[in-house]
Amino acid sequence: PLWEQRYLTNASKTEAKRFYVQPLMGAAMASPPPPPRPCRGGLLCDSMGLGKTVMLLALIQSTLEKRPSTEAEGDLAKKEPSFNSTTTFTCGAVQVLFHCWHSGKRKLSPRRI
Repeated sequence: PLWEQRYLTNASKTEAKRFYVQPLMGAAMASPPPPPRPCRGGLLCDSMGLGKTVMLLALIQSTLEKRPSTEAEGDLAKKEPSFNSTTTFTCGAVQVLFHCWHSGKRKLSPRRI
């Protein structure tokens, strides 16, 4: 909630008028602000050891659990999973991926390539 609801009273404090303030932008308005749009993505940029992998696996699992079921109950003939249009995209830093690949290659390769 970026908007805060505040009140403005008269000198005798017998009447109050409601208004809304967005402190970061310094904006104010008399009517309630529109609701925020649903989040359509984001970045997960934490330091090492704070659980990014666990959070990502939880996101993927919750996405799979929310998919609509198109199979009839007891119908085991259709074994392919039915995915909805929800997409989960993951991207690792190139330096990290290259380091993991390079260290694994050195361990597994008998000669340097």
